[in-house]
Amino acid sequence: MKHLFPAFCLVLFTGISISAQKPNLTADELAYILGITVWRVPSVQNQDWEWRLQVIDATEQKIIDKPLSLKELDYSKMALIALRFTESETFEVTLSQSFGQSRFKLKIEPCSEKEKKAGDCPEALGSNITFYPEPRFFADGSGIVLGEVGFMINSQAKPKKLIILKPYQFRRSFN
Repeated sequence: MKHLFPAFCLVLFTGISISAQKPNLTADELAYILGITVWRVPSVQNQDWEWRLQVIDATEQKIIDKPLSLKELDYSKMALIALRFTESETFEVTLSQSFGQSRFKLKIEPCSEKEKKAGDCPEALGSNITFYPEPRFFADGSGIVLGEVGFMINSQAKPKKLIILKPYQFRRSFN
């Protein structure tokens, strides 16, 4: 019995030291675990304008990987956009820009209330939200595209909605 006590202590303390070690998580791993998608995008050049997150009907507008015109964007000041899934088609949004930070909830679904009431929305198909790993741009420079919304069953079809950042004037300078 005397000889078993040191072995018991070794097993006990080894088990405690192993379970007490915490894994080192990367920021990407933590974001994945918490269901957070994050982008950094250039700020709008004009200080009276900032980004507004919107879900719009998908258009035939050309989407490209890099903006054609950089004059409207300020790459020295980056805005941070984070979306965290909270519940059925609802996301908590954090939008941190040069003049402050906003937080709000955003429901992202493929059909409008009007389409649902008219029976023009096949809700039984379920929605499919695809976020782009890197922001994409409308070719005309009118906005940044973060993702698309469609239906799960027909995932090869064109997206029904786009998740975009659009510049808007939030204050007016009197210079």
